Amino acid sequence: MDDSFMPLMLRIRRLIQLSKEEIDILKHLHNRRRIHLDPGITPGWRLGKSALIILKGWGYTYRHLGNGDRQLIDIILPGDIAGLRTSLLGIPQGLRTIGQVEAVEIHSRLIPSLFRDWPRLALALVLIANQDSELLAERLVSVGRRPALSRVSHFLLELGTRLEIVGLGTRNSFRCPLTQADIADALGLSSIHVNRVLRHLRERRILMFRNGEVEIQDPHNLISLAQVETLPSSGTLGSLASS
Repeated sequence: MDDSFMPLMLRIRRLIQLSKEEIDILKHLHNRRRIHLDPGITPGWRLGKSALIILKGWGYTYRHLGNGDRQLIDIILPGDIAGLRTSLLGIPQGLRTIGQVEAVEIHSRLIPSLFRDWPRLALALVLIANQDSELLAERLVSVGRRPALSRVSHFLLELGTRLEIVGLGTRNSFRCPLTQADIADALGLSSIHVNRVLRHLRERRILMFRNGEVEIQDPHNLISLAQVETLPSSGTLGSLASS
């Protein structure tokens, strides 16, 4: 398989073991054209009738409110399938990129046939969708019940764990192109509040976020602040569940 698919395969391998034939089917499931999303040219992509396998780059799905505010829904990383849940239901959703993103497109009409012809491959997609839903549930807990310090701590632990799973960092050190405004819009905070939290973490030598790089200096203290029970494992996202 093309090495650019490796982040997705690393995710799948932790969930289910696919045969070589099933992997080949996945490789040819998309419409065989790669999409280069450049925010300078294509500021937004409308998901609804298709999903995107993200090969390289970061992005996020979002909803705009009537007052002009926005809520970030999913933070999209390599190995993610953006719009997997919403494409099956035909629900439109916006996708914006952070820098250039390389992706391949899967039309929603191709997915139902997998359940008939390739049930284990379909199960892999269901497991990925369930994992993504688990992350959203935790984000809802954060926005609804965690204080700002815990929200930001939990969010950065989540990103580190996800990037380690797909081989693009470690849970304690990773590149993060998100701005403070992006983090604020994902967590229901103001940019000023996020800035104060990051300064608090930096001054206490718990975490450093500078020039697009995150270094977690005191992971156990950060875990305590995030209100999770144990250090997240690279093998699962379930350990990010609330205590």
